Amino acid sequence: MATSGSNLEKFVTLLKQHTPQEGVHMTCNENFGTMKISIPEPRSPRIHQAAMILVGQGKKRCFVGDQIWEYGPGDFMILFLPMPLETEIVEATPEHPFLAAGIKINLARLAEVLLKIERADGIPAISYSSKPTGIFSAPIPDTLLAPMIRLFESLDNPRDATILGELILDEIYYRILCDDRGGDLRTFLQQ
Repeated sequence: MATSGSNLEKFVTLLKQHTPQEGVHMTCNENFGTMKISIPEPRSPRIHQAAMILVGQGKKRCFVGDQIWEYGPGDFMILFLPMPLETEIVEATPEHPFLAAGIKINLARLAEVLLKIERADGIPAISYSSKPTGIFSAPIPDTLLAPMIRLFESLDNPRDATILGELILDEIYYRILCDDRGGDLRTFLQQ
């Protein structure tokens, strides 16, 4: 399912509300943060932790060896494992900055969600990929964007952020594992 324009607009509005200044901002949920960059950044090396990045506006590229992943408004990228890579912000201006939300990936917690899926299905989850890559980018489906919006909304109430935020993170993990590309992640978890 593709992302609806209204959900993406709401996501961008929430990103703007929760990212008042340049740089990376962690929310009261230690696994959830936002990023705002107002000028293009040249390609530079970094070690990136396991994370999922959802872009509201602007565009970014990641380079791993000779492979390039480009993601912009309405796209997400997942790094299943910490890895060295190079990144560059290719579209960002003060009037239209690069805005993204990020979730740190906790592989132990993902494995717990995968076990729940296996118990619910009554069979072990099937690995769909024989050669998984540790990174991928794709359009954000509404099934993933809707819980991201709820995660933002939970930040308005400290109790909601603490209790519902954790449950919403599990839903996001569930949505990732059930996505077509979740097979790569299942392969990593099963190894």
